[in-house]
Amino acid sequence: MQVEMIEWYDAGATNDWQFIDDIDCTYTITRTSGFVVKETENIIVVCATYDEETESVNACMYIPKSMIKKRQVVWNKRKKTPSK
Repeated sequence: MQVEMIEWYDAGATNDWQFIDDIDCTYTITRTSGFVVKETENIIVVCATYDEETESVNACMYIPKSMIKKRQVVWNKRKKTPSK
């Protein structure tokens, strides 16, 4: 299990009427940090809270990999090895 800081291009939205000429075609760069719990070819799942004893998580973000600008490992814990 590792914790990463992921910098990604976030999508935006509005909820009001606006004139087409007033639309601002920009995006924001967002940073999310958390436990990387699953990863596929297209998605990475980063969760804020991880309970090692129950193997459960909370507050997860599903980030499309195509939106990721940068990834940085900030903490890495190797899996427990069985005692002999």
